Amino acid sequence: ANRGGIMTLIREDTNNVVFMKDSEYAERSWFLVYRDSGAIALANWFFPPSGDDSAIISLAAEITEMRSMADSIAIMGDLNTHHSFFFYFLPFSYNFR
Repeated sequence: ANRGGIMTLIREDTNNVVFMKDSEYAERSWFLVYRDSGAIALANWFFPPSGDDSAIISLAAEITEMRSMADSIAIMGDLNTHHSFFFYFLPFSYNFR
């Protein structure tokens, strides 16, 4: 078992964070953080060491969807990027814009 997973904690008195969706292909959740100048899309993602390419490939479509709602995107979590498999599918030259 990978023993991974995600958990996102939001303070009770925070009223500008909205859960948007869970990824269909990965252990990844999306949130919008609203601020005076727009919104930030936040992804909380666990990519296991034995993860497959569907979790990475689906990220591009999810980013495209979230960009229509936010002016900035931040991806955080345990991505296990030290595994070369990750960079095979998401090369440094990839541009999400």
